[in-house]
Parts: sequence; structure tokens; C-alpha cells
Amino acid sequence: MKQMKMWMIAAILICGTAAMFTSCAANEDSPVIVVNCPTITTQPESATYTIGDTTYPKMRVTAIASAGELTYEWFVKNEDGNYYSSGITTAELDLKAFIGNMIALLREEAIGDYTFMCKVTDGNGTVESNEATLTIVANP
Repeated sequence: MKQMKMWMIAAILICGTAAMFTSCAANEDSPVIVVNCPTITTQPESATYTIGDTTYPKMRVTAIASAGELTYEWFVKNEDGNYYSSGITTAELDLKAFIGNMIALLREEAIGDYTFMCKVTDGNGTVESNEATLTIVANP
């Protein structure tokens, strides 16, 4: 009688480089299935806005999907270091509304740094962009 082996399949989601997981090589007792997440090809860049300017900065990410369509969600970091959703779900973050709201709510206290990050998702998973900082400065 031929002996049959039961295989337990483990899926490892790699959101980075395969080199990070060189110790996850498959063997006959534990095969590994590797899937790729989306790849961010252009990271957002930091920007400065001077109160009173009529031109507003934008932040943008570009990514390549590994499965399905890409979705985007921008987050801003609060004073506690936690991120909360900005409600913007496009590849480009137009900062005009954000700046307008901050100045309307905080007036001169709006001056300072605001850190943003974008989560990019496709059918295989989610990756986070690098952080980018919006600096709001007073008009000299």
C-alpha cells in the first residue's frame, strides 16, 4: 500500500522583498505559497505651504497592482503618533481642503508639521507608503 502524505499549506504574504524571507524555503513537509502585494513605485514627497498662498501642494503615490485593482487611503498622524483616515481615497492627495480646514479650525495654531501616509491595497494585500510631511508656515 502506497503511503500518502497530508500537506498543510501555509500562505505567506510578502509585502516587501523576497530576500526578507529566505528562511521560508519550502520542503516536502511544509510547502509554502508566496503571493506578492502591490508595489509602490513613487513615494509621496514632503511639501511646505505658506499661509495666504493661492497654490496648494499635493502628495501622490504611484503603484503597480499584483492582483485586481488598486485602492488608496490616505492617513494623517495625530499628536499621539497614531494614524487616522483623512477620508481621501485617490492616488493623489489634494491638500487644499485639509489646509483650509486646519486654518479655519486652528488659525495661527495650524502652523506646524502634519505627517501623511497612504495605504495601497489590491487583491493580494496592503502596503504602506513612506511618510511625507506637510509643513504649514506663517506668511513672513
